Amino acid sequence: MTRLTLIQKILLTLGIIMAVLLSILAGIVYPVSQKIYRLQKEINRVEAELEKRYENSQKFKRTAREISEITKNTNQLAQTMIAAGGELDMITRLENLAEKNHITQNLEVIFKEIKDDKPRASLTHFYLLNFSNQGDFADHLRYLAELEKLPFYLIVDNIKWEKGKEDKAKKSPITLNFSGIIYVDPTSVKK
Repeated sequence: MTRLTLIQKILLTLGIIMAVLLSILAGIVYPVSQKIYRLQKEINRVEAELEKRYENSQKFKRTAREISEITKNTNQLAQTMIAAGGELDMITRLENLAEKNHITQNLEVIFKEIKDDKPRASLTHFYLLNFSNQGDFADHLRYLAELEKLPFYLIVDNIKWEKGKEDKAKKSPITLNFSGIIYVDPTSVKK
């Protein structure tokens, strides 16, 4: 057998060390690094999913907090409408209001229903009211101010003031003509 020189022994030792290192690298480090990479991807996926769940829970909590306010607003909206068939009470209130404010009132009430094929919001039934009131200007102003305080919401349109004939013996009445709409609570309408 031939003896190896010192350089050959060093090179052989280095070769063996390199082979052992490569086998450790290929057999242990590479699979572990692949596992770490897969775990990192899984952690990122779980983190994104948890973030999404957290955001959804925050939205849910915000919605739960706002539901009482929405209910309150819905109740207020329902109070601004009248029930189907409630026109007698509405007319009585309007007549009493006119009498209280010394107004001569002529009132025409028409029930309307929107019927067509277009998709609409649920407010498809309403009362159209045409007013022709006579009285003093101050009485008209008081009447309008109290009209705003009624428990239903009257959408006023086309206000027209007309001054009566001048009469020096007595005040000339002022005529106030306007129309308005009062919506009907959709839950009270029979289908």
